[in-house]
Order: sequence, then C-alpha cells, then structure tokens
Amino acid sequence: DTFNAALLYNRAVAHGKTGKLQDAIHDCCSALDLNPSYTRALLQRARAYSELKEHWEAVADLERALEVEPGQKDVARVQQHLTAARAKLEAEGDDHYAVLGVLPDAEEAAVRKAYKRLALLHHPDKAVGGG
Repeated sequence: DTFNAALLYNRAVAHGKTGKLQDAIHDCCSALDLNPSYTRALLQRARAYSELKEHWEAVADLERALEVEPGQKDVARVQQHLTAARAKLEAEGDDHYAVLGVLPDAEEAAVRKAYKRLALLHHPDKAVGGG
C-alpha cells in the first residue's frame, strides 16, 4: 500500500502542476486512505486546497501533518504555511459569498447554483473511499 500511495501522491503533484486541483485532491485522498500518516500527501492536498481558497481544509491538513510527524525536517516551513493559511482564513472571515465563489451582488439564481454545486461536491455520499 505504501508503493501505491506514493504513486497516487506523484500523480497528485502532476495534477497540481497542471492546474487540475480537484484531481490532485482526489489522488491525495486516495493516497491517505492507503497510508493515513503520509505527510507529503497531506501537504500536497493542503497546497491544492489553498489554491482553491478552501482555507479551512488547508489549515486542517497542515495541522494534521504537524501532528502525524512533529519532528519532520520541514517543520518550520509547514508552520509558515499554516500561519499563512490561518491569516487567509481570518482575512476571508465569514464572507459566505467568497465561500460560494460568487460576488456579493450576484443574482439569487447564481448563488443557488454555486451552493448546489458545492453541496454535490462535498456531499458525504460522494466522499472518496466512503462505504
């Protein structure tokens, strides 16, 4: 399983570099299903979440990476990323429009469409590895 997790992680890195961030997240989730303490997959997923402006998820992954491997060689760099992600999260505040990815003056139909898209994307029945 460690080998397969590494393959999935490598593919996630490639997806991240080509801008396919959802695919990168999906591969990281699959790698973490195989090896829950795979720190590199957590960090890659946090990067993808951060680029998608999903700062809650990025913070959670960075915190988990520090918990899983507190003595890792890049702990200072991970702490920096965590501090930056928390700052972005605070700056974002409770801007629900930003969470949905629409402008505050968006029409109601656009808000509903964005909500439904995110609800489908994050629905528990659609979770990777779910039973």
